[in-house]
Amino acid sequence: MKLATLTACLAVTSLLAGHALAGEPVSATLEQPLAAKVKFVADGVVWVCEKDACAVGRTPEGSLFGVAECRDLARQVGPVASFQLGQRPALQPAALAKCNAGAKAPGQVTAAR
Repeated sequence: MKLATLTACLAVTSLLAGHALAGEPVSATLEQPLAAKVKFVADGVVWVCEKDACAVGRTPEGSLFGVAECRDLARQVGPVASFQLGQRPALQPAALAKCNAGAKAPGQVTAAR
């Protein structure tokens, strides 16, 4: 019984290894600063970016943040240098590289309305 419980816990942990549960502030630092403030929705989450900093305006309960969410951000504002949950990195370097695949060139970003 104890082995089965331990195995189940390890399975759940491995499934969530690439994602961070929201509940703490989610933020990102961009590789290049933006020329103007932008605000947009990606995966049902409102992001606000100014200069080289982006933050989630409001986090839906139970939201997960990982490579897919980081990639959606990078497609809107350009390559991401760091993706954090609270004060700690939410993505390891290999996952951050996947995040930046297909990132928008910073010059293509449009300002918030």
